[in-house]
Amino acid sequence: MVDDMLMNGIDGLAGFLESSNKMVALVSPHYFSRLWTVYELATFCKANKASLRHKLLLLSLEWPSSLYPFKGGALSKR
Repeated sequence: MVDDMLMNGIDGLAGFLESSNKMVALVSPHYFSRLWTVYELATFCKANKASLRHKLLLLSLEWPSSLYPFKGGALSKR
């Protein structure tokens, strides 16, 4: 039963992303280490490749506090 629910969720995610007008992702190096987030981003990019520049916004969690008020500190050295 759990496997069926998981598979239905995965199938539903692709349909949801393909019908989405825009995507905003708060990203960090950890974001790209999880398979489902990479799948989510790749699926959205594939479905919107003709107008991706206007539909996808990636915001880094590594930004300094003046640009991202919920995080303190300065620019990282990466």
